[in-house]
Amino acid sequence: MSDKPYSISKAFNECSNGTLSGIEREAHYTATREFERIKPLAEKRVTSGLTGELVVPWEAFGLGQRQLTATGSPLIGTWTTGFSDLSTWSLVLKSGATVLPNLKANATVWEIGTLPVPSWITEVGQALPTSPTFAGITTKPWRISGMINVSSQLLKQQASPDLDRILTSDLSRQLGSFLDRACLYGSGGANFQPQGLVGLTGVQSITIDEANLHPTFCAAEKLIADQNVNMDNYAVLASTDAKRILNSTAAFAGGGDSVWEKLRNPQSSPEVVDNRCFVGCWQLATICLYGPGIEFLLDPLTLMASNQIKIQATLLADVAFRFAGAFGITAAIT
Repeated sequence: MSDKPYSISKAFNECSNGTLSGIEREAHYTATREFERIKPLAEKRVTSGLTGELVVPWEAFGLGQRQLTATGSPLIGTWTTGFSDLSTWSLVLKSGATVLPNLKANATVWEIGTLPVPSWITEVGQALPTSPTFAGITTKPWRISGMINVSSQLLKQQASPDLDRILTSDLSRQLGSFLDRACLYGSGGANFQPQGLVGLTGVQSITIDEANLHPTFCAAEKLIADQNVNMDNYAVLASTDAKRILNSTAAFAGGGDSVWEKLRNPQSSPEVVDNRCFVGCWQLATICLYGPGIEFLLDPLTLMASNQIKIQATLLADVAFRFAGAFGITAAIT
């Protein structure tokens, strides 16, 4: 037996030609069976060449822990590692957001609004009951979709894992960017997207003192810590322009380290589209991922004249913040 890594380029190439083999075939059918329980229909949809539908499990994008064994073939499949995946491109995931993959229906994410109150009692005394307040956040699948064009010749070459890295990175960058935008700026279900931190009730509003940026961010961190939450995944998310300002501003009079260097776990991305900064304990942001993986539609016909294949990726996701008070948004840094 030999070990073979999952190859997304091989899966795309074969699926665009109406076939699928090896661990990629096993991964697709395993994912499809888990959720649809209709293997014959799944096989027909892939091998017919009419729709070019393909499911790539979450593990291929760095999410999940499962290792797939390709049964019925002499290959033992292993997931490729070290690629630039969703957890690399998404600031929210990189900062420690909780991920719930493989959801099949609307899910409720629970938070405790009021903690139970303990008390000191005598050796044989009776403990007094308290009633914690629970609140449920209902999540549902919202559709994120992106599209890339790939040369048919490039897919057929498959000379090295480099192509897998390129494809995984490009797709992850698109989808990760949309996830971040939804978590930070999503305007809610009326616009067919999750509710992000901007506009979410209970998020801390942080005033910026331009002349004292370092003390401002120290006060912001204290404000979040005062909510009695775990600070292990505290992070500051900023735009690239805000990073430039904070990097060029000394934290203390007389020079030395910049404000940016003194921040706790700072991250920057073009997906932060204004000069506000988002601070918080990001493990309390829950990313809900629906279905067995990312679904792809491959179209080898539309761009056939230029020898290209259109690949559309669809991800079903939602986000829930288990405690809005553990997050804050600063005013714009100018």
